[in-house]
Amino acid sequence: MSKVEKTLEKWKNSNQPVPTNEVKSVLFRFFPDTKIREGTSHRYIISHPALKQNPHFAPKGTFLIPVKGNKVKPFYIKQILIAIELYRKYQLENE
Repeated sequence: MSKVEKTLEKWKNSNQPVPTNEVKSVLFRFFPDTKIREGTSHRYIISHPALKQNPHFAPKGTFLIPVKGNKVKPFYIKQILIAIELYRKYQLENE
């Protein structure tokens, strides 16, 4: 199991905030076009056609991830996990 997969498993089984550096590394693994906005609470913006399939991210297929301090709240970690699953499904369908 790769380091990223171990991180995702840890996130699935935890209800704790996650450090931003950990979130950033996972986001860039799956969504290399992730935008980072400094000086704002919604620091990470991911956008991908796969996200349009879910009403949480539709209609633009964009997801803003807020950061509090140096942590991302568990609710948003769960949303990131959903986005990654949609991304994987999209990749399989479009191979």
